[in-house]
Order: sequence, then C-alpha cells, then structure tokens
Amino acid sequence: MHRYSTVLKDNNSFIKHITWFNSSFANDLPSIAVYEYSSTYSLENAKNYVRTHPKTLEKVVDECASKDNKEVFIQMNRDNSIHAPRDTKQIRNAKYRNKLKTQPAYANVADEILAVVGLLDTHPFVQQIIHNKNQVPAIVCYTENQITDWRHFLAQTSEHPLRVDRTFNLGMLLCHIHCLQEPAGPMLLHKDASYTTYRAFFSHISATLELAINDVELRLHENIEFGIDDEKVIEKAFPTAKRRLCMKHLKDNVQHYLQDRVGVSTQERKNIINTIFGDHGIASADNTLQFARTDSELKDLCANYPQFLKYYEQSFKPRVQEFVNAPNRRLGTKLIVEEQQCRIHEPGDESGSQLEAPTCPRFG
Repeated sequence: MHRYSTVLKDNNSFIKHITWFNSSFANDLPSIAVYEYSSTYSLENAKNYVRTHPKTLEKVVDECASKDNKEVFIQMNRDNSIHAPRDTKQIRNAKYRNKLKTQPAYANVADEILAVVGLLDTHPFVQQIIHNKNQVPAIVCYTENQITDWRHFLAQTSEHPLRVDRTFNLGMLLCHIHCLQEPAGPMLLHKDASYTTYRAFFSHISATLELAINDVELRLHENIEFGIDDEKVIEKAFPTAKRRLCMKHLKDNVQHYLQDRVGVSTQERKNIINTIFGDHGIASADNTLQFARTDSELKDLCANYPQFLKYYEQSFKPRVQEFVNAPNRRLGTKLIVEEQQCRIHEPGDESGSQLEAPTCPRFG
C-alpha cells in the first residue's frame, strides 16, 4: 500500500491524501486509487473570485448573438447578479472560446486551398481550379445543365453574342460571368486578374462548348480602362468570333470618366452622352458620313475638355467604331443594351431563363 499527501499552496489547512495498492507476482490488483480531502471545501480561488457556472457562460453566448458585450453584462447583472458574468472581459473570452469551437477545421492558407480543391469531387458547381505559382487559386463554376442550355441556345440562333460581364466584387474575390441573351452561364472567381488566369478560363469554356462562337460582347465595369487582358484573351480563345462592346457599360464608363476625372457639369454630361449614345449618336450612326458628322459635333461640344478629347480619340472612339458601330451596321440593327438585359434572371422569372439557379459552394 502506498500513501501520498499534499496541501494547497495558498491554504495549508486543505489537505489531499492519495492511497493505492501495487500489484505483485502473487496478487493482481486493479489499478484503483482512493482520493481523500480534509478541511472545508470552498468555491473561491486564491484571488477570491467565484467560478462562473457553465450555464451562465452558455447564456452569455446566446445573448451575444443579438446584443453587444456591454448590454449583455448590464442586463444579466440586473436580472440576477449571482448568476452573471464578472465583467465584459469574461464575455469576450466566452465568445472567443465559442468561436474556436464553431470555426472550420482548417485554419491556414494551405488547408483552405486543399478544401477548395476537394470541391472538384464533391460540389457539382465547381468544374476547374486554376492554380498558378504565387497566386490565389481561381475557380471556374457552372453546371452541366447550363452548358447544355447554352449549346441548345447557340444552335438555335446566331443573333445574340456570348456576353462576358466584368467584374463583380465579391469581398476579396472578383467574379466574371458569361451569359447569352437569357441564360446565365459559367463564372470565374479569381483575385489576380492576370492574363494567364483569363486565358485558362476562356480556353476552358471554348473547349467545353465545342461550338463556333460568332460574336463575343465584353461588358466593362464603369471604372475599368480599355485594353485590359480580357480583350486580348477573347481574341485567342474565340478566334472566329467578332468582338463587341456592351453599349450600356460603355455609357457607364464615359459617365464615370466625365464625372470623376474631368468634372463635367450634369447638363453638359447629358449632352455629351446623348451625342455619343443617343438614337442619332455616334454609336448608332447608320453610315460613315453620319459617324463623321456626329464625331465633329462631339469635338465642338467638348472643346473645353481636352483631357476627355484625348481619352475619346485614343481609347474610346476606335473601340466604339470597330466593336459597336460596325457590328450594328453589319447586322442592320441598333443593339442598344437596356439595363434590364444586363441583370441575371431569378428562378421562375417569366422574362428570363427557367433554369434553376445553382447553389454556390462555400469557400473557406
């Protein structure tokens, strides 16, 4: 038999005794020890703090879901000061410990990348992971039903271009969306916006469709300059397609430039916009003579804004002439894209596609 005794460092009157037997060759005894405590038991620790009951901490976490720390502290102490947190620090600690219990199992970049790669085999919306050295992985998302719907739509009509909408900001990520007149299509979630990523994305879409694309329309965000990597990659991924630029997004681009960079007044902006995008404007000119006449009117109208005229001559005019006005005259129609055509239709919307919207995976 063995016996061991010890005392509490801050209270010598509190003694703990431990007694146990060792087995021998003759006797095989169970591994059992007896613990004995002598003195008066107290919940108070060395600093005279009373331990908070676990149910109180559970209530703290529940209350913090809809209230701030200070409000929870005041309310719980007002209701029952015995079963309440000591201070707001204890509330913060309780919230932190609860967060550790509920956060994902992976907690670093390597684990997050592995989790994203794992979605290729587990989530029907994730089709490809583009992972280049020293870059955040890009994710190509679509469903097989979307591609089937696209092939059917492209086989039935050639009047509507393949539209590329750039860019939506989703927190730290950017989002590219492909669409036709109605059905929304593949999207690219990415962060680097590099030529390599765009090339991989558009090449994947081209190989997946296995159809000739006659027209591609690029929708530029209002504050994105021309000559971006999207335009270069589209020519390589769809070499037979005639490229267009979206009228509405071009209009937003000019509006942004006039307002935020040049500082043109509201009325003058309206006149300039109408000269470019009106029914008889530059973009909708029926022939080269009308285009030249309206172009001259615009230059007279913007004589006091040399910065805009330089932007117009070097970047805007060549693209409007080649990728908006020329396609319009070639097709014999004025493809002014209304704002309602630029939205993604919700499921059940009679004006849009009847495809069920895919469920996006949770990344991280």
